[in-house]
Amino acid sequence: MTLLESVLNQTHMRAPKGIVYGPPGVGKAQPLDAKVLTPTGFVEMKNIQVGDPVIGADGNPHRVLGVYPQGEKNIFKVIFRDGSATECCDDHLWFTQTLTEREQGIAGAVRSLQAIRATLQYGTRFNHAVPRVQQINFKVSTEPLPLHPWLLGMYLGDGHANTSVVITNPEPDVQEKIVSLLADGDTAVPFDSINLRIVRKSEHTQPSAFMAALRKLNLDRLNAEQKFVPRCYLFASIEDRLQLLRGLFDSDGFVTKPGAIEFCTVSEQLAENVCFLIRSLGGSAKLSRKKTTFTYCGEKREGQLAYRIYGSFTNGVIPVSSKKHGDKWQPPQWVIRHTIREIQPAGRKISQCIKIDAIDSLYVTDDFIVTHNTTFGAATHKPIIIDCENGAAHMQCDRTPYLADWDTIQPWLEALAHDEHTYGTVVIDSIDWLLRRMEERVAGVNGDPRNMDKTMNRSHGGYGNGKQVLRNYVYQYLLPTLDAMVNKGISVVLLAHASRRTITTIDGISMEKSAPEIHPDLMNTMVEWSDFVGAARMDGDLRELVLNETAQLLAKNRYGISGVLPLDWNCFINAMSNHKPQVTGETING
Repeated sequence: MTLLESVLNQTHMRAPKGIVYGPPGVGKAQPLDAKVLTPTGFVEMKNIQVGDPVIGADGNPHRVLGVYPQGEKNIFKVIFRDGSATECCDDHLWFTQTLTEREQGIAGAVRSLQAIRATLQYGTRFNHAVPRVQQINFKVSTEPLPLHPWLLGMYLGDGHANTSVVITNPEPDVQEKIVSLLADGDTAVPFDSINLRIVRKSEHTQPSAFMAALRKLNLDRLNAEQKFVPRCYLFASIEDRLQLLRGLFDSDGFVTKPGAIEFCTVSEQLAENVCFLIRSLGGSAKLSRKKTTFTYCGEKREGQLAYRIYGSFTNGVIPVSSKKHGDKWQPPQWVIRHTIREIQPAGRKISQCIKIDAIDSLYVTDDFIVTHNTTFGAATHKPIIIDCENGAAHMQCDRTPYLADWDTIQPWLEALAHDEHTYGTVVIDSIDWLLRRMEERVAGVNGDPRNMDKTMNRSHGGYGNGKQVLRNYVYQYLLPTLDAMVNKGISVVLLAHASRRTITTIDGISMEKSAPEIHPDLMNTMVEWSDFVGAARMDGDLRELVLNETAQLLAKNRYGISGVLPLDWNCFINAMSNHKPQVTGETING
């Protein structure tokens, strides 16, 4: 067969390469009364504004870049195994791992709530599990806590305070720890083998510092059912919250099995506070209620309502510190999945979505549940995500670490282009940030993009030569490297933010359109290189991928695909396979 014949008879379609861009959070919708976690506590969705900090799935604060009203939508309540719950629309995306995927060691996939509802159970077992949030870094007050957090936890579990503070606990190491953590002017006086009275060392007529702290916190003279954790402790540092939790569990908790512990109280508020602490430290907390009974003078009587918390940690947190509990505590021998147990209709509600710092917009909502509205790229075939903007840390698929400069990005591109591996898709999150890192490298300002334009103009001999060097680097290195991946049968998906751009057609007509947020000097190059440029958008409740240019959107494809597709990788591949590649007109001077 001649060379010409081999071309004419070629039926193999190469792996797709292109750009998917869109407004942040496409399809994400939660009702306005849903709670969003911020560094200072939960805030209703309706009160979130651009610039506000909210907690991301990594436990750290992230700035809100956009707030997008979604109108009235059908809303569903999603309930998890530990009783935690949140609300979202039917098209809201979650990253879940099904029972089959867990058994086969497969990471999982992105699924809409509608798809999850249809496959909620596998036989008699719950099918879908989602990842948990990491330990939360709240905004810590500069004012010191009035009382050591472990001591507060011990008091809430085993103490009472009327005229003085008394803690009841028979364990020698616990009693020694109580004494060691008291303020300098306080001392512990035992009046039997299990009770310690906290008093002043010299002036017994004056309240102890311990009592003064309890009064400041409004925790003195409380009955057991009235106890609670003050807000300043709930939003303290990770270490202080852990110490508080250890005090609570060292007093009224007990280790039940490896990695699991229980805590019982008659205070509903304290029970909810303990759940808050556990979840804020990356653990699982399930709350149950039971009416208690007791026998008095031979007569069975009804007691108070008891609240039992079942806590577990699979992230290395050890929630106990006493010898008794420490001897029993062992690392968990299993993983307690955060499975979805029930999905209930919750009516139609006005909804909105938010965008935080990253294209995947991961944030924490009611009961410390991570909402996963992942990108188009995460649902591709055997993907690996090149994380250039620190937005993919909690995507449950293979990904690189956060690559903060070009010198760390380049080796990953080299390896994926030239080494043997089994990935089917390379997803760059995002191309606009990768090009910024390359620009910083060319300008010699790695990690410090201040005065970038001025520096680029002065670099490489001045006269704007830096910008030409950048274009050459894209032409001579970046695009050939990406093409090397495509030639190996690997799809390349470049994720990009959306922005409004003035586009000039080949007829010289200028118009403003939504387009990928790519440096103007490089926009044409990237669009021309791509086999497709898709704009993600919402049309009512439907998530769509536009692949043909309109008066409002920059888009294209070389597959002859007309109209719009569902925003779904499999739908895109099926449509691509049903059409022959073709040459299409491309935008000039973007």
